[in-house]
Amino acid sequence: MPQSYNNVVLHVVFSTKYREPLIDDTLEQKLYAQIIEQLEKQKCIPIIINGMPDHIHILYYQNLQNSISDTIKQLKGASSFWVNNIYKSSFHFQWQRGYGVFSVSKLNLDTVYNYIMWQKRHHKTK
Repeated sequence: MPQSYNNVVLHVVFSTKYREPLIDDTLEQKLYAQIIEQLEKQKCIPIIINGMPDHIHILYYQNLQNSISDTIKQLKGASSFWVNNIYKSSFHFQWQRGYGVFSVSKLNLDTVYNYIMWQKRHHKTK
């Protein structure tokens, strides 16, 4: 069978339900680790995750065996289940319906990476 090459990089953004600021410092890195684990289970390659208390940005290589919507549905479902049932937060955690997804060219990869990395600084100035 011929080998396939995948260079589909996506920038995904989704928010907490009602844009509630639920992702605090104690949850943030654990939640991001959970999302990375879910990406890897789907054979996607994570590049960077970062965000704010009410939304996150994910940059990753999409596995072409899965649809984008299935990948994101799994990320959102598994991560909210994890927060509510494994992490056992003191509040009910939900993601808002919908998401933004943008393809990223090789030429713009560094720009998008830096935009995600510096989210907190970006939001302080905007």
